Amino acid sequence: MTKSSDLPDPRFDLVLERTIEAAPALVWEAWTSRDHLMKWFVPLPWTMADVEVDVRPGGASSSSCARPRARRIPTSAVIWRS
Repeated sequence: MTKSSDLPDPRFDLVLERTIEAAPALVWEAWTSRDHLMKWFVPLPWTMADVEVDVRPGGASSSSCARPRARRIPTSAVIWRS
């Protein structure tokens, strides 16, 4: 059952959806593999400067992206539940 706290709040959340024809295992690999994320996660001329991914509950991920002649922009996330 979905709790109301699990639903997006239109005051704060932006939800983007896209349906693609791909095997779920391939999509999971693209989102959780450092090597894959380094290749596709940001548009050119941006690059991924580093990526660390630990997608188990309690794990964390971090990355930073950069554009030419600019500082890196770090991001991080904590995995709360599976």
